[in-house]
Amino acid sequence: MAKKSAYEPHYGKMAVGFEKRLDFEKLRNERLQRTKDTMAQFGIDALITFDCDAQRYICDYFITTPCRKIETAMCFLANTPDSNAWMIGGPYQVKQLTDKMPWLDGVIGGLGAPRLSARDCDDPVLNNYVNATMDRLEEYGLNPSEITLGIDGSTLQGLFIQAFEKRGVKCVSCKHVMDEARVCKTPEELVLIKMACDNVSKAFAKIVEDAKPGMKEFELAGIVAKALYEEGCEHFEDPVVSSGCMTNPLTVSCTDRMILPGDLFFLDIAGSQFHGYTTCLYRTFSMGRPSEEQLNSYRKCLELLENSYKDIKAGATSYDIYKNWPDDPSYWGSNYNWNDCTPFAVGHGVGLSLHDRPFIQLALQKQMPDTPPIELKEGMVIALETWYGEPGSRDGVRLEDMIVVTKDGCERLCTFPIDCLIDVWNKEYISIR
Repeated sequence: MAKKSAYEPHYGKMAVGFEKRLDFEKLRNERLQRTKDTMAQFGIDALITFDCDAQRYICDYFITTPCRKIETAMCFLANTPDSNAWMIGGPYQVKQLTDKMPWLDGVIGGLGAPRLSARDCDDPVLNNYVNATMDRLEEYGLNPSEITLGIDGSTLQGLFIQAFEKRGVKCVSCKHVMDEARVCKTPEELVLIKMACDNVSKAFAKIVEDAKPGMKEFELAGIVAKALYEEGCEHFEDPVVSSGCMTNPLTVSCTDRMILPGDLFFLDIAGSQFHGYTTCLYRTFSMGRPSEEQLNSYRKCLELLENSYKDIKAGATSYDIYKNWPDDPSYWGSNYNWNDCTPFAVGHGVGLSLHDRPFIQLALQKQMPDTPPIELKEGMVIALETWYGEPGSRDGVRLEDMIVVTKDGCERLCTFPIDCLIDVWNKEYISIR
């Protein structure tokens, strides 16, 4: 009997009146409280962040992709009872944002783009944001000379710290605060991540359905993008589509190369956002009946991946993953050193960012053996990815799955098959067991 997943939604994605579905208010409230609790843990009395993912976490503010890097939207949060965030600057009209997000404590319209103007801490546009922050501190009864203000997500962090110091405010970097708040996911977050993975399963299925000899890697990227946007994807990073001789050595790209009969090809659907939550999932396919060598490479890559799951559970550490991976770089080739193997056995957190904490990399640990172990905690979502190709071969296999750490082990979040090599031309699922 298949075990019921604790994170698999029994409902669809739309809002309906006949059953309780995902509770977005609960999602927002729990993320806000986690942020405040973590601020208290690190001695941060208020924070400002220009990071779009941190803003999404704190108050569900969504800013479209072209407006992210310019850093005109700033989120302010005071760690006081019953406070919520202020959104300051950004591309939205004040009334538009006030109507859309009534849970915010306040909204201030555009204040300029200090990233494009500031050369020092006295820049007037940069100080528009400093002034707005000082006003908020006064509003929440926080004495500037007695508090610690955290700043996150700005390329101008050094200038902001200098500007606040001129006002008598102790200002420190607080990226680690937001990282720590976000590292373990709430139940609602896990449901959304599971939905994002389900969207990817649809995209992989469309590859199996539509891919044919002669198609270019770009065309497969288009198939994936269409499938994801049909399911409500908000944002989509360029996928990796590598085929034939581009799979060994490992190539992370997507080009106009034509996929030919006999080729292996792999896709990485990374950064596909659904309600902000991302995915990072690789699958390898075959264009035609695979050779024994190709099947063997797939088998070894899958073994590497499944070995990484063996001892994952709450309370284990990154070293419980490392011990189940190869102990010598010659596993991948007799002339390889660990620096050559950097991308072959990797794990990273996934959430609102494509790369959350923790970060796990076998080659780095082997080159830095004194690296402290990272404790695995219940609710962490980790993408584990492996690669294998016979030395000198034109074919390589890349696989990646996302898991959530549980009390007693871990659970896969993507149900698309991984234990078989799919021949997309003949629609044949070839077991690796």
